[in-house]
Amino acid sequence: RRDTLENTVQGLRRSLQSAEEQDAQLQEARATQRTNVGQMDDQVYALMDQVHQAQSKLCRQEQKAVDKDRKVGPLGRRLQLLQEGLEREVNARLSAEQEARSSKQATALVARKNARLEDALRLAQSTQQKSERRLQDLVDKANSLEIKNEFMKTLIDGNEDDKGALRYEMRRLHNRIQEET
Repeated sequence: RRDTLENTVQGLRRSLQSAEEQDAQLQEARATQRTNVGQMDDQVYALMDQVHQAQSKLCRQEQKAVDKDRKVGPLGRRLQLLQEGLEREVNARLSAEQEARSSKQATALVARKNARLEDALRLAQSTQQKSERRLQDLVDKANSLEIKNEFMKTLIDGNEDDKGALRYEMRRLHNRIQEET
């Protein structure tokens, strides 16, 4: 059971590290976005893929933990029955009190480790949520920049039309001046 808990701790640490790495990548993507708007779409999609992969990995790890808990459940019940039988025998002996104390200490240690694992899981989930929010902010900003870019294109097109009209008017006035002189 200790190995299971240690494996779960390692898995959660990997998830946390992965989430931190993703957070660093998001920050790099934001800096790149400021300098090169044209590459933003590719970066956003890459980050979305990474977040999706991290979520998939986390779901698989959670499912593995659930499967392991299901396997440990019957063993835990069997362990409980054996401990009860042992306690009945040990109560007859004076040395049984020491074994019962050590069993309680082991249970408390497992409970503390379990609490630490739950804290690590909450931290990993919090980090994941922050990463998702940052990703959404980047997507929103990309959409805003695309809209602004389209607006600027229409302004440029309008300016081109105005230039053409002014050139036409200048030619017409030039021709009129030449005709009058």
